[in-house]
Amino acid sequence: MDIITSRHNATVKKIRELKKRAARDMLGLAFVEGKRLVNEALRGPARAGGGTGCGGTAVRSLCVSEGFYRGDGFGAIKKIADEYGIELSILADRVFDAVSGTLQPQGLLAVIEMYAYTINDLTKNTGEPSRILMLDRVRDPGNAGAMLRTAEAAGFSGAVFSEGAVDIYEPKTMRATMGAVFRVPFLRGADLYETVKSLREAGYRIYASAATESDGDKKGGAGPRGSAVDCFGAELSGGDIALIIGGEAFGIDERLLDICDATLSIPMGGEAESLNAGVAAGILMYEFARRDRAGTDNNQFSI
Repeated sequence: MDIITSRHNATVKKIRELKKRAARDMLGLAFVEGKRLVNEALRGPARAGGGTGCGGTAVRSLCVSEGFYRGDGFGAIKKIADEYGIELSILADRVFDAVSGTLQPQGLLAVIEMYAYTINDLTKNTGEPSRILMLDRVRDPGNAGAMLRTAEAAGFSGAVFSEGAVDIYEPKTMRATMGAVFRVPFLRGADLYETVKSLREAGYRIYASAATESDGDKKGGAGPRGSAVDCFGAELSGGDIALIIGGEAFGIDERLLDICDATLSIPMGGEAESLNAGVAAGILMYEFARRDRAGTDNNQFSI
């Protein structure tokens, strides 16, 4: 096979363009790299270039570095590419390094079609409570990716990324999800206010996070339920819920707080004034998961 040695090659230029959100949106494509994420992208119906949806996405092309090409793992990738008609390119190591977004590339990446979910994809129709995570202007890729990963682990059925939030398809965010991006339905660039209103109309209870009790007292008062309540002591709804997490720089939009059912605070000791947004999200998501496992006795809505 020919080895691409120029950074000006059309394949190389296309991948580099996909680092920009505008290009991703225009082409409907993104890329993932590393053995773990590429294997996730290649799982199941994805390899057949089948449609989109949770459990499979279409892989448009694969690229490997010259070093990977000469290693033991290339044969398996070549077999998959041949079997499913996926374009496969080999890049000189220095060229692969130029398109990679990591300091120590593993020499393997895939160009994939982006998902096109709707709000209905985020809700469960199994009779079990639906849990949706909503990220309001969370702009740190590591935090956002970790939140999606935690949402999957805590049994949440989907996530909504607001306008102004980091793009889930940004390479750093994709890596931080550790593969959850291929299994958890999500919306990107959503109008969070309109989405919350539609969920309320569908019977969801809406909860907002407050990083500290003092923040909760200040911001929670904007909601119909008054000041924030201790998340561990509150009696929470056992039905469908949506949990809003605000970005560390901006918090949660006051309009959203106005239509929330309650604002939840996380009690803290010492002199800490706030928690990392990803940590706060994890605590709150697992508090809902804990109560689900404990049964309904501790879940009756009363605030």
